[in-house]
Amino acid sequence: MGCINGTVIETGLISLGLADKIRIKERKGFNHINQLNANLEEESNKVKNLNEHLEELVEEQTREIKSIMQHIQLGIVVIKGDELLLTDTYSNATLEILNTTSISGRKAIELLMQNVSLSGEQKDQIHSIISTSLDNHVLNFLSNEHLLPLEATLIIDNEEKSIQMDWKPVVDSDDTVEKVIVTIKDVTALIALEEDAKEQKLELAYIGEILGVTAKQFSTFMESGIGFMQDNIRLLSLNAKLDQESLKIIFINLHTIKGAARALGLQLLTPEVHELEQMVSDIMNNKTEKSRDFLLSEHHKIEGILSTYERLNSEKLGRNSGDSVFVPLKLVESIHRSNESLQQMTSVSHSHELKEINQSLEDLTYISASKLFQEVLADAEMLARDLNKEYPTIEVENIDLKFSHEGQAIIRNAFVHIIRNSMDHGLETADDRIAAGKDPVGKISLNFVHDENFLTIRYWDDGAGLNLEAIRNIAKAKNIVSDDVSISSAEIAELIFHSGFSTQ
Repeated sequence: MGCINGTVIETGLISLGLADKIRIKERKGFNHINQLNANLEEESNKVKNLNEHLEELVEEQTREIKSIMQHIQLGIVVIKGDELLLTDTYSNATLEILNTTSISGRKAIELLMQNVSLSGEQKDQIHSIISTSLDNHVLNFLSNEHLLPLEATLIIDNEEKSIQMDWKPVVDSDDTVEKVIVTIKDVTALIALEEDAKEQKLELAYIGEILGVTAKQFSTFMESGIGFMQDNIRLLSLNAKLDQESLKIIFINLHTIKGAARALGLQLLTPEVHELEQMVSDIMNNKTEKSRDFLLSEHHKIEGILSTYERLNSEKLGRNSGDSVFVPLKLVESIHRSNESLQQMTSVSHSHELKEINQSLEDLTYISASKLFQEVLADAEMLARDLNKEYPTIEVENIDLKFSHEGQAIIRNAFVHIIRNSMDHGLETADDRIAAGKDPVGKISLNFVHDENFLTIRYWDDGAGLNLEAIRNIAKAKNIVSDDVSISSAEIAELIFHSGFSTQ
């Protein structure tokens, strides 16, 4: 009995424990259900609240979009449907850019491209790309996107507008193109500003080069450069058929301008003249055929560059302005000569006054030999730097001689070539001179012999000299001399001046 009663008691306790566990789980379940109900009610309230304000939110966003479309300074249109029609979503700027009063429902390509300077074939291509892209996978659009124009010229009422265009697809969840958005930007003013900026930058480059030389050097160069260009244009204009002699003069004139421009550091001019010089050389050697009219147009281009230098020197730098009065140089020279004659015919007192006036005129129109050659030979220093050579020792014999304006021009133009030949081909590098047992620094000397009628200028450098063997071989190859003719070293040297020997 005792055992049975114990079992009954134990069973009862187990039952009570199970009942407690069941009640605890039931309470937890009820609590969880109540929490879910509370969460559901909260979310339901949110949805109700959202639904209540959804119309208000949509209206607010619609107002924002409309405001953007009204005020944005960018043309925006949307293309949709099989007929490629424009939707009623567009910016007000589009009306102004395309010069139209209506957009919605119109054929897109017809309206967008009607005043654009594209060919009919290009317009058909745009139509085809958009047509095959809509309602198809976006890859169709992306593979042809590069064929759509990004820049074009819009011509309305004879007025040109520069526009930039952008084409973007609108896709759904399956990457199918539903619409194509086109943006159009009028960049006419921007391009004009960019051009102005480029022009100003170029002007500054010109001015920088002008300021790199003295006013006198610049004036002298401009006078001779313009004179040479006018000579060339006159020769080209007078000769319908270009003969070798005329071409040779034209070439030498260009070579002189190039040398002087290079010496003064006028880098905006030098390559242009060099290109034309090479062209004339090729014509002379039958390497190219260029018409006289073509050469004339190229000369006029260089004339334009020279005019730009001259205009900026005068207008921007004011080098020709001030209290000075322009008097033709020939008139000054004429007055100088007349005063010299009058000195012999007037009293001593008046003669002294005339002498003072004449001295002032002489200072304006003449330059001493020492000063002239000091200016001319100054180019050697810059050439030495360009050619990585030592600056040579220069000796100029002191001479009591003055050069007229015409004499100065002759000297300057001749020495443009002479000095460059010395620095480029005559004087060796320091290493080569040392290897030849010479002083590493080269030497240039000038002396003068003159009488009443003639001035002889002797110029020499202690460089390598002429390669007589090479000169003789070139002369043979050009049939200037034959093998059976014996000529002296001096005669071989003279061959470099033979017409046709070289254009360099």
